[in-house]
Amino acid sequence: MFFPECEKCFFASAKIQFLHSGSARNFLIKSILFFPECEKCFFASAKIQFLHSGSARNFLIKSILFFPECEKCFFASAKIQFLHSGSARNFLIKSILFFPECEKCFFAIAKIQFLHSGSARNFLIKSILLT
Repeated sequence: MFFPECEKCFFASAKIQFLHSGSARNFLIKSILFFPECEKCFFASAKIQFLHSGSARNFLIKSILFFPECEKCFFASAKIQFLHSGSARNFLIKSILFFPECEKCFFAIAKIQFLHSGSARNFLIKSILLT
């Protein structure tokens, strides 16, 4: 409220507000409203929200909505989603839908998918179809 450009001020007030309210959802919403351009703010709030909700899907959807152009955000959320779902196929499909033009994304996904399936044929077919 007093120094909106001050990150320390924001995190201090957000921490106090979070500790008093006990609600990760309120913390996430307020942090995005006050600092929509601040990646640190988003990741801090998303981490808290994920830890409290236990839902990787919610974390993935919110991160893509708020930072669609952010690769770090995508890989962080995709990694969490993959670790919780245990499915390389789900991880592959979602990442292709959200980032069809991203080479790093494709190769990271293809590597994971290949390691889990153990099939070079599947890896080759999918890489040809997608590129």
